[in-house]
Amino acid sequence: MYKQLPFYVKATFLLIFFSLVMMILYYGSSFLIPFCFASLLSILLYPLARVLETKLKMNKVAATFIVIILVMIVLGFFLWMFYHQVILFIKDKDALKQMVNHKLTDIQAYIMRQTGYNQEKQLKMLNERIQLLLADSGTILQDILLNFTGVLATVGILQFYMFFMIFYRKKFVTFLMLVLPAAHHDRVRYITSDIKAVIQSYISGIFIVMIIVATMVSTGLFIIGVPFAIFLGIATALFNVVPYIGILSSMLLAVTVTFLTKENTLLVPATAGLYILTHLIEANFLTPSIVGHKVSVNPLIAFIALIIGGELWGIAGMILFIPLMGVLRVICDHVPNLRPYGFLMGTSFEYSETMDVKLENPAKAA
Repeated sequence: MYKQLPFYVKATFLLIFFSLVMMILYYGSSFLIPFCFASLLSILLYPLARVLETKLKMNKVAATFIVIILVMIVLGFFLWMFYHQVILFIKDKDALKQMVNHKLTDIQAYIMRQTGYNQEKQLKMLNERIQLLLADSGTILQDILLNFTGVLATVGILQFYMFFMIFYRKKFVTFLMLVLPAAHHDRVRYITSDIKAVIQSYISGIFIVMIIVATMVSTGLFIIGVPFAIFLGIATALFNVVPYIGILSSMLLAVTVTFLTKENTLLVPATAGLYILTHLIEANFLTPSIVGHKVSVNPLIAFIALIIGGELWGIAGMILFIPLMGVLRVICDHVPNLRPYGFLMGTSFEYSETMDVKLENPAKAA
């Protein structure tokens, strides 16, 4: 029926459907963001809960509760490490201030030689900019406080979502079996199993890549002689969760610190080169081998997902939309009518009309 409709009618339906999805994503962000984070983490962690239930003979409540506690401990440890580095950064503020003042003096002298503006005029212009910044500082601090409070609230809600998603995990698959005809049950089992494998591979791989990137950057900056190497390495690993944009932001931060704190200007391109080399290794070797190719989408689709995710959900959208696009691509790859869209989102340049899902021995969903 749908295939017989004229192209402009199909395009109209697709445009309406796309608009409705965008509206739901935008206006439902307060619910969907923690729900999506919880869904991804629950799929990652459910094997651990299953091991506790089958190997250690724990009941579901105890196993699920222990899994949630372990997650909070791990997240708390990483947050403590980052907080500890921030404290060290603040403690060294006097030494940093002296280095920055010395560098600013050199910059002022250079500007005066090039433009003729003396230090008094430069300071006047700088004070004007500072006053404008201070005028908005109240709003900025208020926004930071609200965002921090929102993060704490989201973490609290996240724990409840994760608990019930892990506890009732079998119900979701059973629900799909009850809703869909029996002829599609094997395909549903295969798709759900493949989605679980993709998400588990992606999230666990991302954590491993983060640790490797933090180690590489911290070690490289320490060898170069850049101060706060560990802090910058951890910040780089956290920023790197956002593809493409994260590595550029962290590189800008490190280059700025190097420029303001080191006399040797050759260390600035050395720092930039370290980040470029790290990105090349991470993008071409670490992520493909550790995360895998199942979740991979082509760079154009990934960039579009970043833009749309940032517009709809901010930083959370830029983090979430990549794995969500990977899940969508898996679904499209296994549904014959949607397979062309999966091909469009993927990285392969070859497409076969005879591609189909192998259902001889479909994996069983947990």
